[in-house]
Amino acid sequence: MSDRALVTLLRGLAAFLIAMPGTLQLVPDLALSPAANALLLVAALAGATIMSQLPPAGQASEPQGTEIDDLIERLEALSRDERAEVSSRLEWRAKLHGER
Repeated sequence: MSDRALVTLLRGLAAFLIAMPGTLQLVPDLALSPAANALLLVAALAGATIMSQLPPAGQASEPQGTEIDDLIERLEALSRDERAEVSSRLEWRAKLHGER
């Protein structure tokens, strides 16, 4: 399971746990014991805790700590001419390996 799918699953579970106590109170024929109400409120608290630990919905997170990050930092430190040379060499190698 990917990280994105796991976050989506956790977000849905947390939302369900948060909404359950209020939803059950709307059902007039359902009489819950005080212990059941307390259990539902604890579940809602757990859902809110899960939700608070998740990244905001729709936030694009950039992977950190990879080799690519290190390379990007090194490339950003290069001058314009050096970046142009790196670019031309990469294009030449791509043509050499038939990638373009």
